[in-house]
Amino acid sequence: MHGPRHARKAAGPPALPHGIPAAYHSFVDISSQRLHWDLGRWTHTEWRPAPGHPLAWAVDRVWDFDGTLSNPRERVFPNGMLELIVQLDDLHLDVLQTGAVLTPATCVTGIHSRALVVESPRSRCRVIAARLRPRGAWPSWVTRWAS
Repeated sequence: MHGPRHARKAAGPPALPHGIPAAYHSFVDISSQRLHWDLGRWTHTEWRPAPGHPLAWAVDRVWDFDGTLSNPRERVFPNGMLELIVQLDDLHLDVLQTGAVLTPATCVTGIHSRALVVESPRSRCRVIAARLRPRGAWPSWVTRWAS
């Protein structure tokens, strides 16, 4: 297996829309990588709230993936976070011992106790997600369960 033939990271924060106070410019740090290698071709972009950002206590990151994978199966390891996921193209599969099950276009993954195997579509795949810290996920679920 060979490493990436081409990888790029965005330099510095992007320009913010007019009207956003200058004090918030340091809170926006979006990184983007475009990869083309044996494992596939994709762009991965993510935003992580900087320390002191009003969402830093709740949000670990917001990310998106756009590309194709040579090997569609990947192992997802436990990370102690809850993730809200939106699949924009063909659906992923959860690979279980009893077979594969389609994941919904929008889904929530919980805190796992073991690794999971996920299979991506064979065609172009676009996914947007928000990874929430446990404290950030709690208020939304408590409200829902209470009603």
